[in-house]
Amino acid sequence: MEDDTAKMITEGINLDELKRKFPHLYQEYIAEKVEITNLYNRRGQDPWKGYNPNYRDFLARAKTREECFEIIDYLEKRGEIAEELADELRERTKKFGPQSFGTRDKDYYSKFIQD
Repeated sequence: MEDDTAKMITEGINLDELKRKFPHLYQEYIAEKVEITNLYNRRGQDPWKGYNPNYRDFLARAKTREECFEIIDYLEKRGEIAEELADELRERTKKFGPQSFGTRDKDYYSKFIQD
């Protein structure tokens, strides 16, 4: 699958194939007109290889309070965040909403990529 994905990124992908192989990405593309670009840097390496998002990354992408609560519950259940932190994040969500965790702009992750 990883080789197929790299091939589709470098050679292009049609919408039918995108819908079949990546239905959620297809929905985002159709609904928000997300621009799909080549994620590989000039040296042909995937700049995200080895990157492991943390709770801040997940919460910054949430649109609603409910999504924030789901993310917090999930991460707490898996042991990825402590109960104390989970309680603090829930309180912050109640008081300030999902926007308090950051922005949803499409270029957010590009600042972490180094060519």
